[in-house]
Amino acid sequence: GRAVDGKRGGDTHSVTDEIASHYLAGECARCDGQPRPLRARHCTHCGRCVWRYDHHCFLVSNCVGEANHALFLGFLLTQVLA
Repeated sequence: GRAVDGKRGGDTHSVTDEIASHYLAGECARCDGQPRPLRARHCTHCGRCVWRYDHHCFLVSNCVGEANHALFLGFLLTQVLA
């Protein structure tokens, strides 16, 4: 944003703040105030925020989220075919 007088020198809102507001949903109350990304949930079993959290799987002892969703589906497929 621009300062009230229209000059760029008085900006208090930076581009990084604007980018962060689009990707961060605030602070996680359980992660000691760490920034929480959008579409993330806190896993009580792991004690961390997981992006696009699906569930905590006791079979693989890990959270299923964005990073390993395809691997988890492959794991389920191998279990069904076995």
